[in-house]
Amino acid sequence: MNIIRLYRSRKYLRRILLAVLTIPFVLVTIFSMILYMNSRDTALKIQSEADRKILAQINYNIMSMNEMVENLAKSVYLDTDMVALLYGRDENIFELPSKMLKLEKLVSSTSFLHSIIIYNANTGKYYSTDSLFQQNANGERERLDRFLHTSDSVRRLQLIPISYDQDSSMEGNVSSIDLFGYLMYGSEESPADHSSSMVILAVKPEWLFDNLQMLNGLSGYGENSIVIVNGKGEYYTRNQLPPAIDPDELGEALLTDQPGSFGQFVRKIQDSSHLVSYMHTDVYGWTIVSIRPYEAVLGSIYQMRGHFILITVLFLLLSLIAAFPVSRKLYGPLENILKQLKQVPQSMFAGMRTGVQDEMKYLSQLHTHVFRKMDEYERDRDAKRSIVINYQLRKLILDSTAENEQTFRQWIADGRLRIAESGPYVLIVMKIDDYKQYMQLSSADRRLLSFAVGNISEELLSVLAPVEFVDMKNDQFTLLVSGAGMESELMDRLVPVLEEVQETLYRLYRLSLTVAISQPAADYREWTSRYGEALRSSAYRMVFGKRSVITPERIREKAGSDTFPNTAELEKRLAENLKAMRTEALAADLDGLLDQAARSNIENIQHWILHLLVVIRGTIMEINNNRLLPFDMDWQDGYRRVLEAETLEEVRDQFLKMFANLEEHRQSSSEEKKDALVDTICELIDIHYMDMDLSLQSISSMLKMSSAYVGRLFKANTSVTVTEYIHNVRLNKALELLEGEDYSINEVMERVGYRTQSHFFKLFKSKYGTTPREYRLKRSLPGHH
Repeated sequence: MNIIRLYRSRKYLRRILLAVLTIPFVLVTIFSMILYMNSRDTALKIQSEADRKILAQINYNIMSMNEMVENLAKSVYLDTDMVALLYGRDENIFELPSKMLKLEKLVSSTSFLHSIIIYNANTGKYYSTDSLFQQNANGERERLDRFLHTSDSVRRLQLIPISYDQDSSMEGNVSSIDLFGYLMYGSEESPADHSSSMVILAVKPEWLFDNLQMLNGLSGYGENSIVIVNGKGEYYTRNQLPPAIDPDELGEALLTDQPGSFGQFVRKIQDSSHLVSYMHTDVYGWTIVSIRPYEAVLGSIYQMRGHFILITVLFLLLSLIAAFPVSRKLYGPLENILKQLKQVPQSMFAGMRTGVQDEMKYLSQLHTHVFRKMDEYERDRDAKRSIVINYQLRKLILDSTAENEQTFRQWIADGRLRIAESGPYVLIVMKIDDYKQYMQLSSADRRLLSFAVGNISEELLSVLAPVEFVDMKNDQFTLLVSGAGMESELMDRLVPVLEEVQETLYRLYRLSLTVAISQPAADYREWTSRYGEALRSSAYRMVFGKRSVITPERIREKAGSDTFPNTAELEKRLAENLKAMRTEALAADLDGLLDQAARSNIENIQHWILHLLVVIRGTIMEINNNRLLPFDMDWQDGYRRVLEAETLEEVRDQFLKMFANLEEHRQSSSEEKKDALVDTICELIDIHYMDMDLSLQSISSMLKMSSAYVGRLFKANTSVTVTEYIHNVRLNKALELLEGEDYSINEVMERVGYRTQSHFFKLFKSKYGTTPREYRLKRSLPGHH
């Protein structure tokens, strides 16, 4: 009950529970669906390949049967012993038995023949090895005679379906076949005029349909049906037509493709889906159709789908069991925070809006409330200090000689200044590093950081001596420290504390400050001069780097060095390496130059940086005077970036970026030059291909370049040699002339730049696989235009 009450009272906990429960279930469901669909597609693909092989085998068997029947029909028709039966006007009853016996032996020796029928057009008589047909017990001869001599579709050397069933129609969409008749007669016209004697081979339908049934059994699906459709959309079957076949629906799809082509589609018939596969045969215009129930193909896949559903349901149950402890564990840290907030006095939350909300919204609102309280506290602090007093303090630092001593002491007595009345005083300038990024912050964030700098600095330094924080409203803050009673050790004790201030601000707010300390001032009237001294010292951040503490001792040696850096030799070497664009050497030269500059005072360093920019610009202008494609440099932007650098390391980075841009521009220009040269070579070949003396050497002479360089460059950019390209252009032009112009072979050869016919023929045959004469002859034949 306690757990249920907990979940009811914690909205965010319920959200965690829902996420832990829902996300795995959704992922498993999606994975199962994808796996099922992939399995289904794979099964259909495998079945399609199996059907293709079965139908291809049936197609092959039909072609083999057609060949055997055709050979047999021709041998009987051309047998001299059969001439009397085919064309004799008088029947010789003494020779007839021997001839019929010969036919019967032929039938008995052939497994696929049912009987042989001979029709004599002169006498209108039929002779058959089938006693039932010969006796004409059920009028078979009349029906066959009527069918043969009234149907225009009867053609020789084709299998014709024959049925002895008196109620069966040969013209319907579905035919139950008793026999296949294979006709052989002399005239190629239809025998409908009774003028053609013929040999009719009656082929057993079992030979074909049993073969289909056997291959159907090899497919592994007992419910499969294979039937044959002729060019008119009529279906041949031994038994009843399968219910899946609808001639009106399937006929158009089965009769559109080319012979030998395979197709497959799914058709829903009688509330069940069937997979229909078909292949057009190479003879008779037949189409072999295989119909199998969709469930028979995908039976195992449907079982797998059931397993997937079961696994998903089980996973849902397991997720439901695991969701409660997991969500409770994830909620633990948030619950601890809420417990700690219960111990905070309720007065701290005064003015905070409350209502129905989850825990995260409550904490977010609390966070906003705390920051609002902090902002109110900052405004209250600023109000207590008074804007006027802060202004007067800045004014006192900037012009300390303007205030009289009495006013100064009164400010201390009134509590406006929290420093000692007597010195020594030390002024500390805290300069903001990466000031450009700092100014991208919102004004509210900058006010918050200013408050944090003042609060942390005063808190840490006040343990050492009285201190006053002044926001100078630009890229710096100023600390005013009075060290009465500790004159000898003030500097030694200030540096560690200031380093702690720097570390704290960087750790908490990622705010980097460079600190510069002035010499001690004996009287407040020296504040302005000492502030200027500290401000000038802060410029040595260029040498010592960011987040450094710059004391008077550290800059005393550099400030005394008033000699401009002697870097003429290094500058000369840098210019030479810049012309040759030696990247590594440029970096080494730049390091040497910066090392030399760092030994001078800050004024000389700043002047030297401008001097180096002038040297580099002059070198690049000299390079541009000798280049076909000059470097395009934005010098105004380059100057700005270098002069905005706060340290020599950043100056070095800006110069290296400048060199890298030059190198990139140089490589790009080199590639453009190579592409232009290759295009020029191609244009020269396209224009002068008729010149028999055109070669790599002549092209190099035109370009006034070495042939080795031109050949190497062309091969690298086109993957073919200049000579190969010349031959390709000439042979393509020769092909056009052979196809569209009335030129002799020799004229074509000369017009494309070849001297000897043997060389031209050899190259032409190597490229096109035939000689020019053979090609022109072939193109002149009908059907090859």
